[in-house]
Amino acid sequence: MAGPWTLEPGKNYGGIPTWAWPRSTTVHVQVVGGGNGRVRFQAGASPDEDNDVNGETSFSRSFGGFRLNVTNIGSTTLKVWTA
Repeated sequence: MAGPWTLEPGKNYGGIPTWAWPRSTTVHVQVVGGGNGRVRFQAGASPDEDNDVNGETSFSRSFGGFRLNVTNIGSTTLKVWTA
């Protein structure tokens, strides 16, 4: 759907389009060079969601068509894209 973006520690990327309900958006997160990382994503009025990433992980969520904001809250560089 969109991306990829490379997020250094503490950086974020916002305004990412998501699918409208009932379709889910999949957020793919990969730790560049391997290892562990942490990611936060938030859309619309929903609260922040923090997740651990071990190597590469995908999260499928219904963001209701709201724009998504993704933040690297770990200490490793992340590559993020959506589908």
